[in-house]
Amino acid sequence: MHADAALFRRAVNNLVANAVRHAVKGSTVRLTARQEQEVVEVSVVNEGVTIDPAHIPRLFDRFYRADKSRSDSSSATGLGLSIVQSIMQLHDGRTEVDSAAGVTTFRLQFPR
Repeated sequence: MHADAALFRRAVNNLVANAVRHAVKGSTVRLTARQEQEVVEVSVVNEGVTIDPAHIPRLFDRFYRADKSRSDSSSATGLGLSIVQSIMQLHDGRTEVDSAAGVTTFRLQFPR
């Protein structure tokens, strides 16, 4: 795949930081990569509270937080996922999110 290395690292780092922040203590955050015919996909998976499906369409909006109790957190600004989305748009890529049964997966799909 062709991607700006610094922006690629930033996107993955933002997803990993979120995964660690929202993971069940002592659980493992998994990163995987796979190559398909049309895309290279990087996934970040964590175990934690399932994201309500109503929030998923807005997760990449600037300053949006699914968990309002974290809105005063000094460790997060609410910009990380919107930055990921912008990076993927610059690369003509896509983002996907699945969250069910306590497992959340964020996918970055870069065109080949």
